[in-house]
Amino acid sequence: MGCGASSTKGSAAAGPKPPTAAQPTTEKKSGLSPVSSSGSNGTCRTASDIQKPQPQQQPQCSASSGSQKAAAASPLPPPVAPKESAPPASAPGKSAPAPAAGTGSRPGTPPKPADPVSKAAASPAPTDTSSRPVLQIPKLAAGTALSCLTPPPPPEPSAAELSDDTLEHVRHMASGDGGTAAAAAHVRQLLCTASPPIQALLDAGTAAALVRCLKDGPSEAKLDAAWSLTNIAASPVFSHVEALYKVEAHIALLAILGVPPGRGTRSVSGSGGIGQVLAAAAAAAAAAAANGGVAEGTASTGAVTTAAAAAAAASPALRLQALWALANIAGVIHPDYKTQTLAAEILEVGALGAVMSIMEAEYTATCGRESVSASGSRSGSSANAALRCAAWCLHNLAKHKREKEMVDVIPLATQLLLNCPDLEVLTCVAWVLAYLGSSEDNKSHLKQALPALPRLVPWVREASSTLANPSLLCVGTMCTGYMRALDYSSEVVEAGGVPAFLSYLRKGNEAGRRDMVMDALFALSNVAGANNATVQALLEAGAFAEVVSLLRTVGDDEEVRMECLYVLTNAYDPLVGVEVTTVQKLFESGILEELDKQLDSSAPAARLDLLLKGLTDGLKRGQMLMTYTASMMLVELGQEAAAAAPPPVNPVVELYGRLGTVHRIQALNSHPDSEVATKANGILTVLKFMS
Repeated sequence: MGCGASSTKGSAAAGPKPPTAAQPTTEKKSGLSPVSSSGSNGTCRTASDIQKPQPQQQPQCSASSGSQKAAAASPLPPPVAPKESAPPASAPGKSAPAPAAGTGSRPGTPPKPADPVSKAAASPAPTDTSSRPVLQIPKLAAGTALSCLTPPPPPEPSAAELSDDTLEHVRHMASGDGGTAAAAAHVRQLLCTASPPIQALLDAGTAAALVRCLKDGPSEAKLDAAWSLTNIAASPVFSHVEALYKVEAHIALLAILGVPPGRGTRSVSGSGGIGQVLAAAAAAAAAAAANGGVAEGTASTGAVTTAAAAAAAASPALRLQALWALANIAGVIHPDYKTQTLAAEILEVGALGAVMSIMEAEYTATCGRESVSASGSRSGSSANAALRCAAWCLHNLAKHKREKEMVDVIPLATQLLLNCPDLEVLTCVAWVLAYLGSSEDNKSHLKQALPALPRLVPWVREASSTLANPSLLCVGTMCTGYMRALDYSSEVVEAGGVPAFLSYLRKGNEAGRRDMVMDALFALSNVAGANNATVQALLEAGAFAEVVSLLRTVGDDEEVRMECLYVLTNAYDPLVGVEVTTVQKLFESGILEELDKQLDSSAPAARLDLLLKGLTDGLKRGQMLMTYTASMMLVELGQEAAAAAPPPVNPVVELYGRLGTVHRIQALNSHPDSEVATKANGILTVLKFMS
């Protein structure tokens, strides 16, 4: 993959349990400079080290003090804004040693475990707000077009104290008396200001009061309560969102979506899953209609009927608002662990099944009979707010949890990519597949997404599109190289992946977008480590020549240099079953000459380690050419004439002699890095034997 070494790359009262490991992320420097500039810094890519927009929470606010709610929104990274974040705390090596934040590898060299200290230091604080998925701007009037390309700024909670009037309203909500509706509207208005007094409201017990109102209040108060929870959950302060978790706001919100308390469901299917709950909700709604609008239940139906009745009684606006609030809660980042700790808790109580059920229903209603162009443009009416919000919520959940239970979303995500006409939904879903593909445990399930390749590959070419980056990463993770049975590189190449990757690389380089360059090289290195057909495709497209040209302009940017070298060395790896004709073309492509030029004894050990591996693999391929030449001589000349003719030689040995490669390798015999010295001695021994 893009950066590994040999392949391809608690209780409610106490708060959520700490995660067992930090989520892999990659840092970028602010003010990205062109790849050719020196002094750049960055991090190499692996399949589990993909840089994505961090989940973002945004408030839903109204322009007035009325009760009209903002429309749902969807996440979209801005089309051209570069990623920005704090510079990395450390720059761990990324060739033979695996990247500090990643677990991937490359064909040929098993990755080393990363140093725990450097791994922790490399975990970045997610400060990239320019490219995070965001909610849409508030809907100020009926008919306002939904768009999240220009999101509202996050709230800046104030330290202001509450007035006596506000405290009285909070007491009304907590008691559930006749003033609940007015109290909920008052709190919602406070939370729709630029600097809401969130901490003061929480100190006054507002979180528990809102949850009570959400469960037992009048319908208009429930909507205001869900809206208030949405905006509290949009706070950049983790403790504000955690306060909602501690009063089980997520349980109440899921109940509105039809998930009964205590029934954590991770799949849409199954007799006990969310499908049963929603079916019961439909039955409850029908029964309520037949009974004059009064929903009835019996003790024997238990929690499922209660949740079904609650879901049936909830208005579409309330269900949408509950989904929005859940998405915000799922997206909050823990300040210490740098992970979405609350997303794990939401998943445990059935959020995934609920979100998938909503998406399936909305997809059938709004997208099933519409089509989307290759560029992702709308060919029908835009997806409704519920589908956008559900897609955004699924994005946040998938970003946190890439384990096996999330693969249930792949078939649905594929159908959306093929048929949904809404650009914002498509972008979210593409990110979901990219996240899931970054886990090697999910590789076998990615086969279900192959039908979407004819859509994803053209989107990669459109570098200015919001679909380009997630599509590139999604397609790149389908190329695993060493995982032969789970490698879909051939399908990617057949869909035009190589020209698309090169187009993305050129546009990123021309625009000075270092992140784009790294992502494109990540994908190309995975293709180079796959099989004979993929290496041939790279040769025919001139990919190696372009990478060599880029390599000569990277200056001091060691991470980009390493990514380039992975593209070049992966093609020579013995695990890649290239044929003789392909080896000959590789030999003529100038790759080995470039590896020789990069062999500087003062270079970092990680680079030298990778270069020596590539040069060693080159010798093996040269031996393959020599053996083939000997066989052809025997066939063409006969045994006696072939024996009398000068014996064939390894062309790579001759090349290394002409270039002076042997002398440069000898200079590494006493290198302070033991692995570099060992490899240097090994290659010298092989050269002596072959000479």
